[in-house]
Amino acid sequence: MMRSLHRDSTIRAGFVALAVVYVLVALLTALRASGAASGTQVKVTAGKPTEYRFIVTPSTGLAVGAVRFVVTNAGKQPHQFKVCGVAVTAATLKTCVGKATRLLKPGQTATLLTSFPKAGKYEYLSTPVDAAKGMKGLLVAKVAVVSTPITTASVTRPSTTPVGTTPTVPAVTTTSGSASGSAGQIVWTNVGCGSCHSLTSLKGNVNSSLNSTHPEPFPGGALSQKQIADVAAYINGS
Repeated sequence: MMRSLHRDSTIRAGFVALAVVYVLVALLTALRASGAASGTQVKVTAGKPTEYRFIVTPSTGLAVGAVRFVVTNAGKQPHQFKVCGVAVTAATLKTCVGKATRLLKPGQTATLLTSFPKAGKYEYLSTPVDAAKGMKGLLVAKVAVVSTPITTASVTRPSTTPVGTTPTVPAVTTTSGSASGSAGQIVWTNVGCGSCHSLTSLKGNVNSSLNSTHPEPFPGGALSQKQIADVAAYINGS
């Protein structure tokens, strides 16, 4: 009888040990899933606004650490999305070491999980052939945006605004060195401005209150005054 009790005790101890292992595995799995879900999520559209381009939202101000890219091929040709693992200063590569989706056929979607080890600029690109055609760009991880003073047109305002009227907001005008049209073109593409607006219709109409007057929030959050100035320079110079 003592042997029977000892055997039963051993069996119960074995079941308890298995239960503990099962719980630990479940906890680790949950923690990993939670870590992946808590990372920054980025939406990537391949093949837009033209076949060999990407729309990436957001592409700047990304937190160092885990990032989840949801990539959809909206073009007419197969494309890939790859994030290079080493920080760079410009988008000049045709291939690199990093993490990539499979080659996506038109209409397909894939999720890419990766991480930024430190603050800096990281290049993204498609296949070497696509990258040679300009299908690449830069992601910016935790780089502080330095605001550049914006020169505004001189406007004389009354000390009080009559009831029922809207105060006049000066349009953004720039001087040499204060804004970059090429940087503005990147913001225009990444935010997807061209899907709703034409350059001609916006000439002279972009002002420093763009965040509050735009009918919808921007996909990547409010634009900085530097980004607004860059977009204005790109639009007004087109």
